[in-house]
Amino acid sequence: MASNLRVFARRLGSGTVNKPIYLQEKYSNFVPRPLSADDLLLFADKNSVEKSFEFLKQELPTRWMQTFAEINALPIEKPSPLMLEVKNMIQETLENLLPFADQPATENVISKFNSKLEDYIHRHRTAVDEVALAILEFKDEQLEMAEKGLTTFDLDDAEEKVHYFLDRYFTTLVSTNLIIHQHLLILGMNSDRQKRETVQRTNVTKEIRKIALKIETECKKYYGKSPSVKITEFDMGKATNDSQINTIFIPSHLEQICAELIRNAVRATVENNPDLPPVEIIISRANDNVTIKISDKGKGASLREQAKWGAYLYTKPPEQSTSKMPLVEPLAGYGYGIPLAAVYARYLGGDVVIQSLQNYGTDVVIYLPSNAKDLIEVLPVFTAKTKEYYNSQSRKKTWITGKSSEKGDIVFDS
Repeated sequence: MASNLRVFARRLGSGTVNKPIYLQEKYSNFVPRPLSADDLLLFADKNSVEKSFEFLKQELPTRWMQTFAEINALPIEKPSPLMLEVKNMIQETLENLLPFADQPATENVISKFNSKLEDYIHRHRTAVDEVALAILEFKDEQLEMAEKGLTTFDLDDAEEKVHYFLDRYFTTLVSTNLIIHQHLLILGMNSDRQKRETVQRTNVTKEIRKIALKIETECKKYYGKSPSVKITEFDMGKATNDSQINTIFIPSHLEQICAELIRNAVRATVENNPDLPPVEIIISRANDNVTIKISDKGKGASLREQAKWGAYLYTKPPEQSTSKMPLVEPLAGYGYGIPLAAVYARYLGGDVVIQSLQNYGTDVVIYLPSNAKDLIEVLPVFTAKTKEYYNSQSRKKTWITGKSSEKGDIVFDS
């Protein structure tokens, strides 16, 4: 990490901003500053472009420097071309942002900074897909080498560390996108689509109805049929049907969480239950949480299969489309739907819990804090222990079973 950061320092020192310092020493003393939804709303209300700039010029490189250090700590001797592209994308982001760290909040500087933020949004718009492809490329290469006897590759052990890194990487991506869009909101530079990326009062019921209708349409195009999606509301314990479950949240985040999970429920139903029973959604607002429960009768899964649902390195492709329409998108992508939904929910203090009954169906429960003061960022921090974890060997089993773990039987770790 030190050599990479010194390269940054030399590059920046030769640019428009003279910085004869080693950025490692500076940023190693910084940790990300988690914000609450209240903080973000207050920033927007005060409409202080200068204060927002002062915060972002330090916070954005701080958050990405943590991730850059982490990606350098990954124990991968020969990164694949796609993995190098992801790393270069982070490096380019830092090189664009760091020159502003010591600049005053003048109109000209802020204008240039805003231009870099728009470049950032454009650069990272396909980051999830690029990372997914990079990890799949890494997985395929490792499995191929293992088959040839050139290396030992344990998919479960790899999943553990890949999952740890990707959760943290995606959290940084989600969090930096949010604070950038909040800044652009103050400037009035957001499009209607970009405004959905900011903290605001959100009608949960209307958002989910819109998502469900879209997925039903997608399903009919792909499979030629679709189960209906039934939505029921409870507001402070009382049944209601007036679509008035509101809370402070980010509409695009709600869509990211719910769309993938509703899509999974619809797909499971149409592929496994010819009777096409409806997917049922319950939305309940209470004092502490807005809770969304998605239930399907798509035959569920065993405990072992469920363990793979939340993983990044396991995915099951959808059945072949029966549609005669060209270019119909499948109802599954890289297998990141469930873990990404969990990242978005946990980022602001929520969670996603899944329970499945084999040969019956699955319940997914999404918990979101219902108060703005409780919507607080949960951010990764790179430390020596993080590096130690990546370099550690496979954990030794501290429980034992008479079954063979080589056959995929469950063996508990400490």
